[in-house]
Amino acid sequence: MPLSDEQLKQTLKEFKAYHLKLFSEILRETLNHFGSLQALNDCRILELGPGGKRNMLRFFQQEASPKEVRGIGRMPGRLGAKNKDENIKLSNTFLLPALRSFKSQSYQLIYSRHVLEEHSINPLVLLSSSVYWRAIKENRIKNPDKYFPSSRANILAVLKEAFRVLKPGGLLLAQVAKDKNCPINEAVMKPLSIRKYRKRKLDRLSALWIISK
Repeated sequence: MPLSDEQLKQTLKEFKAYHLKLFSEILRETLNHFGSLQALNDCRILELGPGGKRNMLRFFQQEASPKEVRGIGRMPGRLGAKNKDENIKLSNTFLLPALRSFKSQSYQLIYSRHVLEEHSINPLVLLSSSVYWRAIKENRIKNPDKYFPSSRANILAVLKEAFRVLKPGGLLLAQVAKDKNCPINEAVMKPLSIRKYRKRKLDRLSALWIISK
């Protein structure tokens, strides 16, 4: 049975020390899919682009007893700093090369929150730019940086590699902004051979793509 709003509130309250409000919908879908935190015991978990805040990584590492918790992303001076969470693996790297280095079917849970739509300039500027998002939707921005998922081609490349790395029965979650002009849609799933997916609109700006294998 899907987690109700009240149950989600209670879960957030129970684990309030981790400050998971921004990740509430990712948490909801994770619990809906796996049934409980205990089901993640001995699983391998991967976050794309955790940045300086590692709330969700700490939460999984300390409350779910997973086999591995890892975060990958390009955040110089942040992920590159000394890792205080010794049991969390952090890599200061571009997403595509890192994903391509992983073995197929190696992670049960992969998630990202507002990472795929970012660019090398301030993402808050891009999120408010209808011109930028219209250009992405129309596929007029090709590859500003072959390693960074800022164009349609790169976003799809990241999704393709993340899906390859996902284990059968696993879950891939991608929370993205600018739902109206987002380059991720049903038409792009077909060439990626992704059959089990759905989209939940969260608010006027963002949506959550739920992909399973």
